[in-house]
Amino acid sequence: MNSRNIDMSIVIPTFNNCEELRYLLESLIEQKGVDDLNYEIIVINNNSKDQTVEVVESFIPRFSGKLKMVFEENQGISFARNRGVKESAGEIIAFTDSDCVVEDHWISEIILAYKKYNADAIQGKVILATPIPREIWYPEEFIQQRLAHVDYGEKVIVFDKEDLVTANASFRRELFDKFGGFSSSITYKASEDTEFSLRIAKTGVKRIYVPSIKVFHHFALERLEEAKLIRQSYYWGRAAILSDKIGTSYGRYFLYCLKRLVVLYGTLIKHYIKYDHKKVFFTKCKINTYRGRCIQLLANCFRKNKNG
Repeated sequence: MNSRNIDMSIVIPTFNNCEELRYLLESLIEQKGVDDLNYEIIVINNNSKDQTVEVVESFIPRFSGKLKMVFEENQGISFARNRGVKESAGEIIAFTDSDCVVEDHWISEIILAYKKYNADAIQGKVILATPIPREIWYPEEFIQQRLAHVDYGEKVIVFDKEDLVTANASFRRELFDKFGGFSSSITYKASEDTEFSLRIAKTGVKRIYVPSIKVFHHFALERLEEAKLIRQSYYWGRAAILSDKIGTSYGRYFLYCLKRLVVLYGTLIKHYIKYDHKKVFFTKCKINTYRGRCIQLLANCFRKNKNG
């Protein structure tokens, strides 16, 4: 780990996304109000096969020593983020994604917010910036939920159980020292930041939302393919069991989930008969969510019995 006195480390995991990464790095070069701030930018190359190396190397001279690239061979966003934490030196560790563009005071706003609010973790706005073609019929709220749009308004708020989304979230280093990093378990695929957020929330740390800290998420439209969204529902179902208190026994909740599956499969057949494609899709999402919950409940019971 670098021993310099650095205010903030910015960690950017990336995998085969060199063109979008270029726009992000440009937005970081154009930051305002950073002349007196000491920060570093760490791009974690997670086995990219495109021109990521060439793109980052072309930017390194322009950052005057603030930008570096690290290769992480273990595939997965959690491995990349955790490698970024390990390689960083900042008292604050900020995350964004390689398909985002940060607003021009992003760095200074984060550092100022930690000084002003004495927070342990901060969530900023995540604004979906990719134009949605007319043929994509999902409701706006559904798209915002699935692609982690974050907007709680224009006032600073203290979080209770809300998730932190690492497209625009930052943490004091000591949180990783005390509570570990992001889970690399397949169970939390697509929900790693949610798990970490809930894990630290249970300890009573101060997590806040600051609307002046903004990023724009230029997501790929392929993320809205129906098969991918249905598959995402399965992992969300598994993660929900590990992240939330059920309020009853595993056995009772497992039976409840099975009953819901029976009802949903019956509903799915009705929608197929009526050729109602939209309702078929949303019912499949619900089915996969309950499938994921059932699988994770069984895994939890097996682990509990194994551990005696």
